[in-house]
Amino acid sequence: MKCDRSDVVIALLSTKNYTSPGIDGATHELWKALYSRYVEDTRAGRPAFDIANLMTQAFNDIAMNGVITDTHFADGWMCPLYKKNDKCEIANYRPITLLNTDYKIFTKVLATKLGKVAPDLLHHNQAGFVPGRQISDQTKLIRMVMASAEQNGQNGLIISLDQEKAYDKVDHDYLWKTLEKFEFPKEFIETVQRLYKTAKTSVMINGIQSETYEVIRGVRQGDPLSCLIFDLAIEPLAAMLRNSHLQGFRIPGITERLIANLFADDTTVFLAASDDFKDLQDILDQWCMASTAKFNVNKTSIIPIGTEEYRQRVISTRRTIVYQYGTNPYLNVLPPNLHIAREGEAVRILGAWYGNKIDATQIWAPTIEKIDRVLERWAKGSPTMEGRRLITQMFAGGMSQYLTQVQGMPPEVEKRLAKRVSKYIWDEKEKNPVNKDATYLRINEGGRAVLDIPARNEAIELMWLKRYLSFGPDRPLWAVIADSLLATNTPRAEDNIPQRIKQNCFLQSWSTSSSPRSAQVPELRRMINVGQKYGIRIEGLAFARDILREMPIWHHIQADPRIKRLTNSQASKCLMEKHRLTTVGQAEDLAAPLVTTTERRSLHRRNDRCVCRDCQEVRQRHNCTHPHQCMLRAEELLNTLPQKWDPRREQPEDYEIGPDDHEGPQERNAETFDYRISTTGNLSDIFRIFTDETVPPSDEVLIRKVNAAEGPDTIIATDGSCMNNGQEDATAGAGVFYGRNDARNKSIRLPRRIENRNIIQSNQTAELVAAMEAPEAITKNTQMSLETDSKYVISHLTTSLKKMEDIGYINVNNADIIRTMVARYRLHEAPIHIKWVKGHNGHEGNEAADALAGIAATREQEDHLDLNIPQTLRITGAKLNALTQKLAYTAIRQRKATKTPDRPRTRAILTQVKLQVQSLFNVIPTDPVIWKSIRSRDLERKTRYFLWMVTNDAYMTGTHWQRANYPDEIKERAICQHDQKTEDITHILVGCESPGQGLIWDMTGRLWERKNRTLQWERPALGTIVGAGLAVFKTPGGARKSGEERLWRILIAESAYLIWRLRCERVIRKDNAPFTTREIENRWSNMINERLQLDRRMTSRKYGKKGISPNLVRATWQGLLDREHTLPDDWVTNSGVLVGIESDLRRQTGPRGR
Repeated sequence: MKCDRSDVVIALLSTKNYTSPGIDGATHELWKALYSRYVEDTRAGRPAFDIANLMTQAFNDIAMNGVITDTHFADGWMCPLYKKNDKCEIANYRPITLLNTDYKIFTKVLATKLGKVAPDLLHHNQAGFVPGRQISDQTKLIRMVMASAEQNGQNGLIISLDQEKAYDKVDHDYLWKTLEKFEFPKEFIETVQRLYKTAKTSVMINGIQSETYEVIRGVRQGDPLSCLIFDLAIEPLAAMLRNSHLQGFRIPGITERLIANLFADDTTVFLAASDDFKDLQDILDQWCMASTAKFNVNKTSIIPIGTEEYRQRVISTRRTIVYQYGTNPYLNVLPPNLHIAREGEAVRILGAWYGNKIDATQIWAPTIEKIDRVLERWAKGSPTMEGRRLITQMFAGGMSQYLTQVQGMPPEVEKRLAKRVSKYIWDEKEKNPVNKDATYLRINEGGRAVLDIPARNEAIELMWLKRYLSFGPDRPLWAVIADSLLATNTPRAEDNIPQRIKQNCFLQSWSTSSSPRSAQVPELRRMINVGQKYGIRIEGLAFARDILREMPIWHHIQADPRIKRLTNSQASKCLMEKHRLTTVGQAEDLAAPLVTTTERRSLHRRNDRCVCRDCQEVRQRHNCTHPHQCMLRAEELLNTLPQKWDPRREQPEDYEIGPDDHEGPQERNAETFDYRISTTGNLSDIFRIFTDETVPPSDEVLIRKVNAAEGPDTIIATDGSCMNNGQEDATAGAGVFYGRNDARNKSIRLPRRIENRNIIQSNQTAELVAAMEAPEAITKNTQMSLETDSKYVISHLTTSLKKMEDIGYINVNNADIIRTMVARYRLHEAPIHIKWVKGHNGHEGNEAADALAGIAATREQEDHLDLNIPQTLRITGAKLNALTQKLAYTAIRQRKATKTPDRPRTRAILTQVKLQVQSLFNVIPTDPVIWKSIRSRDLERKTRYFLWMVTNDAYMTGTHWQRANYPDEIKERAICQHDQKTEDITHILVGCESPGQGLIWDMTGRLWERKNRTLQWERPALGTIVGAGLAVFKTPGGARKSGEERLWRILIAESAYLIWRLRCERVIRKDNAPFTTREIENRWSNMINERLQLDRRMTSRKYGKKGISPNLVRATWQGLLDREHTLPDDWVTNSGVLVGIESDLRRQTGPRGR
């Protein structure tokens, strides 16, 4: 089957890096590098070698003529990977075949083509590797079936079948015939045949490679094509089960019975109590005979489901139905070699555990133990705090992710795992120096971004809610069962609602039970509670008619409450039972004959004797004896809907057109603002999460017609300006320019707060405000052209608008201003064109707007900004359908972070940092800037950790030892043994008179004065040490001196860390005996010289982006080196040159000795 070059490029770029190559040793990175070089050479106009074109020609030749044997293109080597149980048994190894990467790129192309048609060929009950289907849906389906069977008394069996070496046993002739039956093109089948015809494999064990053997059956594990090919091979078995007379499991509202549930070779069969296992066995034997596959009977497990009485009877008698005297005694008897799970026994299916009355906590025990073992093993390497964070994320988070997803994590397990993570982060300290809520915070908030297990688990539940509220043809089957379970378990107040009209508690006004005391399924209860906690609700500015018509008509959640009284009349019962009326669209169609429009004159007579065509059709189709009354009731139901939800009434989509469809001329290089506000898609798209409970959604809808105006656009130029950007005293101004001497020109000084919201003082914020204010001074029907040099503003008004709105501006700065800006543009009734202009390039409008912004930034008086949004244009939260687990976790953490109080000790030190940095460098950094500076790449990892601990005052020093519950001998540790003062971190670093501290700061000062004489050296305060990364040194012309700033960071931070280390060694190891002067001098000199050598090593190109520029290293250390005038020019990168700081520094510090 021929492939195009574009197919090869897509397959090549989608391959994973760092995977093992085949026999030829060529990796995916090699082919990607060749393709990248081709792209670069082509852009530069140089002759280029096109590897993608070469591959395309080679693959097409193979498809037409087969593989040349001597090329070994289809050869592979097998690596047996141990799975579980006895390592001496070959059956306990997974035979993974490592294939040549060019072969895998070719089969990836074939798999991509196959993946496009697979969803149409494979029944929805097969989820294995089919695009759009998930293994978790299969696990949830089994759980919902068990819950429904027990609740509704539908007795039966769940049978977990295990295939023996499934991928290795499928007969090739059977496989080709299956592909033919699916009517695959002959070219595709022959291409696959040619690949397998020449396929040979060798086995590699302990580095020894065996002789090759031909692959005469099975599909190769490790081949991208194998998974879907096997799905097709097992589909006949699934079809045989579906077409058999087995009853299986009946799902309310679904005509097709549930027989089989597959994920590739993992097959789960559902049998009704009346089904005979022998019939199932006959089907399995027939398929195995055709395909040469084999089921492992010893690993087959059976879970009885339904009433407890039935389950106990099956376990004790091995009969699925009670034996009737005179009938065949061998019917409905389970074979003796099949395992039946007893009450309380868990069976593993698709990685999840199932059973009746199983202990959820016990299921988690092996996973928790495994996590503990892995963490203990990694702890032996003495990882840093950052390393521990990554380890817990990888193992505590990674190892628990899937089981949490398919099993749910019990509260006691969640609490234990969260505690385990917190203890591990702090290296098993008895008491955490900083509480876990603070460590969960983001880096720029002063935290360590440690994995918050409870937040992660809630994010997983929101993903289940997203899947449950996924409507349309691809809605998972388990969600349909969940609908029935949620409708059955309702508060008593909902008992009067007919069961048949309860469709979905999120679309209708009835509620389901979610309290722990209810009989609700635990998985559904967790999902509902988390959704309600984070404000799940229907919200949108407007909706397409297709969506409005899909909504349930009975107990419509947006309807007037009187709709609840319209369910008990005879007409309503007729609509429910005979008409099977469920949706708004059906009600609209039924009531249509009552409406006379300008296009259509109704022929209907308003009585039940009417003989119009519509009434006759209703009588015949629904056996309805009073069609007029039913039409009136349908109309009455529709009349309870507000305009926003009534498809019969005027809607915004009636006038909405795309941004490229507006009439009139459009300026070159300009984009048109998209006015459309209607939500399209299906019911899945109307739900939003993380909504604002204080802002109820509006039932009103904005109807406006956007028409092109005659004449030229009104050109408005905008710009922003900020002074002291990134500092606490930053001031931002916005400029809006309409024309020379135009009274509408605006110069806006941004306020620091609006109500309870902080306004970031930055250039980007000012640019947004300018764009927000631009349309306010013109009429709504004036065509406008916005000119700005801010691609940030343009992005939020064009390409990023829909995405940002869908994700609810989660983790996006200036969200309130962006929302207001978009709302004001949507109120406009003429096209708005947005054009980028190059800043500071002589553009009259841009220069004028920049001047207005600059004036505003220097003004002391703040201007008032109105961020109120009209109710009809206000939207909160994020679209549930657009949410990912990562986004959900981020949003949950944001909410929890707002409730995490400031640590008083941390706040006190941050205040010192700001005061000291302002005193030395005339800048006032913000909190995020301080936290970012602590993580400067110029500081070693252990130093960064030290500064973070100091900023949080987290070391056990000073008053930390004077807690009320400590004994007196412990409280004495708060006092310095050298000068009897409180030994807090400030005292240790800058106040103690013990030998060491003063000497180190003197040596640091002497070294610094050789580099910079403009800043008079003084012994640094605590705030100066923590704020070492915030130093600002400039040339007379205003340029930053990056070398001096970097040297300051290194000297101050590393010297402080050395003082801390020496103090700990003196107090803990030397019983408070002070160090000698020579020891201190040597330790400091050695530290500085080691850092110099590290800088030189980091200039190597092998470090890539993590390396350091040689020029920066030279700028840092120039003027401080011993005999610097004798060093060669390449002393930075030349490892053969000995380089160090001047050796006479310490001789100037005074006499040696104690």
